Amino acid sequence: MKPAVSWTPARVFNAAFEYPADLGQRGKLKLLDFLDLLAPSQLPSAYRHLISLFDERDTAGLYTDDFRHALARVPSNANDRPIAHSTAPYLNRILALQFSHWLPEDILMKQDKMSMAHAIEARVPFLDHELVEFALRLPPALKIRHRTSKVILRRYARRLLPNAAATRRKMPFYVPIEQYFAEPSFQDMLEDTLSDRAVRARGIVRPEAVAQLRQRLDRREFLFVKQAFSLMVMELWFRMAVDRRGLA
Repeated sequence: MKPAVSWTPARVFNAAFEYPADLGQRGKLKLLDFLDLLAPSQLPSAYRHLISLFDERDTAGLYTDDFRHALARVPSNANDRPIAHSTAPYLNRILALQFSHWLPEDILMKQDKMSMAHAIEARVPFLDHELVEFALRLPPALKIRHRTSKVILRRYARRLLPNAAATRRKMPFYVPIEQYFAEPSFQDMLEDTLSDRAVRARGIVRPEAVAQLRQRLDRREFLFVKQAFSLMVMELWFRMAVDRRGLA
């Protein structure tokens, strides 16, 4: 597939990309890099490549020297090694990666924080351990078949719900970040959080790299927009959680 992807103009991928922003040339390069990671033994690397806003093309010149040295002392993803060499079905290995990363560190963490902030005791019945153990024993064809996801769940839903509900596509939830960047107030926040002075004072990413990223925002490409937004949120988090600004 790689030669075909390489020869295909980025605008063709933009037409098939469901996100409001364009996939763009940078997104096309990310796809090409992903195709180099499709060997089964590289599954954890392929997974992390897909979920990372900043991959090796970005991080080579992104971090300051001090932060890069600090990262070098962080243990590697040792929990991924058994998954990489597992003989379990490919789909189950992908699910195992999400159990070890995406669920506890992202989705469940966000749900817990947002629900508890509003005094709501949220529950996750689909994560009942007996149900999870049962689902892991099911063959992959009962989970995903062709372009249909949640196969066995949809079959059960047809007994209880209208067919339109049981067969409905998964509906994405997009935060309209691209529209935010067009707002003057958001531009003011961008300038405040990602100015040369603010970035240099934080000491995590290089001001030159951030300035280059800001110049690329005019392209309205998915990765550049998301990267800039993530750096803004990181700086705001540091101000609230570490610097303790704006707290009584």
